[in-house]
Amino acid sequence: MPLTARKPSLKLEVDGSLVTIDYQQVTNVQVNYYEMDLESLFSTNPFVSSGSDGFSIVQPNKSKRLQLPDSKRSHNFELPREYQSKNVLIEVIGGGKKRSLAVYSNELNTVVSERYGILTVRHNGDNRPLPATYVKIYALTDSGPQFYKDGYTDIRGKFDYASVSTSDIGSTLKFSILVMNETNGATVLEAPVPQQ
Repeated sequence: MPLTARKPSLKLEVDGSLVTIDYQQVTNVQVNYYEMDLESLFSTNPFVSSGSDGFSIVQPNKSKRLQLPDSKRSHNFELPREYQSKNVLIEVIGGGKKRSLAVYSNELNTVVSERYGILTVRHNGDNRPLPATYVKIYALTDSGPQFYKDGYTDIRGKFDYASVSTSDIGSTLKFSILVMNETNGATVLEAPVPQQ
């Protein structure tokens, strides 16, 4: 048996409300759920959208223990109903490993035009533009994360995330973008700096 096959491993994925744990050499896990105040969390740490480090000192809102079948390498379960319409961080701990993933409850279809630095926000169901959607941008620079700009999408659901009236973009490594729509939810995504 190869050495890598004997080491515990965990991988966590979410598709809609279906949570999948891919595992090896792990027999049980603890699953923790942390409800998120997305704007507050984003403003505090904009580039840690999927990590659980900020939650390690907080009690989870809900925890459950899962026994993983020995005969399989993957296990699926439904996100609890009470979290299917909320922003939640899922943390899985087992076999000395910890994995976490942020799940955003929204009906948003966000597209980043990397070449031009334009974000387009549409409704996920009918693809209509979502004007007046709040967008908040942080830039990651050599000196750390910095507030870059905020504003609202235009009538076409578009927002220029890269342009500002100063030359600050030169030291920017990447952007973290919070998108919040009053009726259609919120999400966080990262985008590269447009090539000049």
